[in-house]
Amino acid sequence: MATRDSDDKVSTADSADNGYIHDVIGNKSDTIAATSLMGATKRIEAAAGGTLGADVTAIKAVTDVIPDAGALTALVADVTAVKAVTDVLPDAGALTTLAGEVTAIKAVTDVLPDAGALTTIAKVAQIEPSISSGTFSYLDIGGTQNIIEVVNTKKVLVKSAMVDCVNLTQNGTLSFWTKPDGTNYRKMSNLDVAFTIASDDSICMKVDIETDKDFKFTWTEGGDEAAARDIYYKISYETRN
Repeated sequence: MATRDSDDKVSTADSADNGYIHDVIGNKSDTIAATSLMGATKRIEAAAGGTLGADVTAIKAVTDVIPDAGALTALVADVTAVKAVTDVLPDAGALTTLAGEVTAIKAVTDVLPDAGALTTIAKVAQIEPSISSGTFSYLDIGGTQNIIEVVNTKKVLVKSAMVDCVNLTQNGTLSFWTKPDGTNYRKMSNLDVAFTIASDDSICMKVDIETDKDFKFTWTEGGDEAAARDIYYKISYETRN
């Protein structure tokens, strides 16, 4: 058992003596081979590559900037706040109900046209209204004459036609024609609108016929006008892309 030396002596370097406390502590000059505490300390530092002090300094540089002097009280408060939110999430946070609802929504959106882009529906909604107007001269040759002819290849909804008959001296008839077979004009006789000189100033025809063929409006005099007559007209139709 080591005893305290009354003179507080210091052991010689790398001493193997073990009679006194100073022998156990050792000498600052002890090598890593020494059996003293100083030698053991140097062995530990050597095992750390001689960087133990530097490593401790690096660790301290990190721990010095941990919030709340390392107590992490602010972090604990943030975690508590997050927990207050997650505690009320459906299905104890598993969100199985939400997942089921998303699956149901997906089942609907998966069958939407154009992969959900709805471009086809958008095209249906693209309606371009057109109005054509002008003055047509009904020549004295009589008979049925074209007021306006529309050469057409798109799908259109022919809405209506209006003619101002103030210059006419004879009764007449406004007619609508189209080409059901794409070649020959056929008159939609049920749409004919008669003009009576004694009671009318102008007349209007409501058509509401959809076609992708040429169409036209004509005027047929009921008696000899005996001269060319100007007829103002306005037609309305919608192009549907």
